[in-house]
Amino acid sequence: MVQNRGERRTMKKRAFERVNSSLQLSFSYNNSVYSGKVTNLSENGMCITTNNCLPFKSNFEVLFPLKGEVLMLPAKVKRLLKRYDLVDAMGVELLNPSMKYLNFVRNFKWESSVILSKKTNQGLCMYTCKICGHIAFEQMPTECPICWASIENIENNPDAIKRPQYPEDLTEFEKKHIPVINISKINYPASDDGYNVHVKVGEIGHSMDIEDHITFIDYYLQSSEIRKRCLGRVLLKCAKIQPSVTFYISNVTSAKLTVISNCSSHGSWISQTEI
Repeated sequence: MVQNRGERRTMKKRAFERVNSSLQLSFSYNNSVYSGKVTNLSENGMCITTNNCLPFKSNFEVLFPLKGEVLMLPAKVKRLLKRYDLVDAMGVELLNPSMKYLNFVRNFKWESSVILSKKTNQGLCMYTCKICGHIAFEQMPTECPICWASIENIENNPDAIKRPQYPEDLTEFEKKHIPVINISKINYPASDDGYNVHVKVGEIGHSMDIEDHITFIDYYLQSSEIRKRCLGRVLLKCAKIQPSVTFYISNVTSAKLTVISNCSSHGSWISQTEI
């Protein structure tokens, strides 16, 4: 089945939302290896542009590069797409995607949502507790994990996080609010595989005046074992404690750390890094 890429068609809505990408990969078919680019992907499929489109309904393997290894994902060609008179893309169904691939896609969607939200102020699902100001992502919790307020006190808030106008060129004001994360590997105790994490609010130091101070720092972890989950909060008393904290994360080999700092006058700010 060949479809024009700009052609309008009636089709059932996908079970999994796709996100745009420009990832390079290879795929294997009949003992030959070809190259292509993923223009969009989801948990169960992707669109691959290539000069070597495979026959409709053919089975093959996607060779998906991921952090120093290559995932071999069984796949099937579900449709062929053409631009003008040239067939140059394949709509692909992944037959049995691995957990590593699923976690990659979820993380990739999160990163893409953050980038989109910075540009358009939309695209990122966030929910705020009206009691303590905690921010939850992706799905509304049944109760706040910080103050245990009920779901009636949690509201959808797409503007919960402040965003720099130009992320590549931060202003002095923005540098005072965005958390700076430093991570170091540590082998203590000997049987544990963990990291020391130091968080300082602001590349430029933030004041702790009564009228303008950092009220709390929340930190979240997302890994192959857990979805994005809030691990805890550090409360800060103005003029007494500087907006800086060090903590230890144990038994983690690969994860994403998210930190949110809240300013009493200028709202919440976010920073993320890989562990």
